[in-house]
Amino acid sequence: FPSHDRGGVKLKRVQIVTSNYTITPTDGTILANGTLTLTLPTAVGIVGTKYFIKNIGDGEVTIVGTNNQTIDEKTSLILSEKYSSLSLSSDGSGWLIF
Repeated sequence: FPSHDRGGVKLKRVQIVTSNYTITPTDGTILANGTLTLTLPTAVGIVGTKYFIKNIGDGEVTIVGTNNQTIDEKTSLILSEKYSSLSLSSDGSGWLIF
C-alpha cells in the first residue's frame, strides 16, 4: 500500500513481506508472513522514525539492525509467535522497542 498525505499528516505505507526484506524510509507498518529476516535502515539521521512490525504467519521473523546498530542493545530480535508484534523508534544511533 502506498504512503499518503492527509491534511498535512504523512501516512507511511503498509508493506506485506514474504521473504527477506530491507525496511525503507517510506515504510511504516511491516506485516511479515513466513520465516524471514527484516533489516532495519540506519538509525542515524532519522531520530523519531517509527516502524510497526507484526508476524502474521507461522514462521519466525528475525529483525536485525544495519552496521551493528542495536535494538534495545541486542543485535537481533525474533518474533516467533503468530500475531506477535512490536514498535520500534530510532534514537539516532540505534533502535528502541516500545
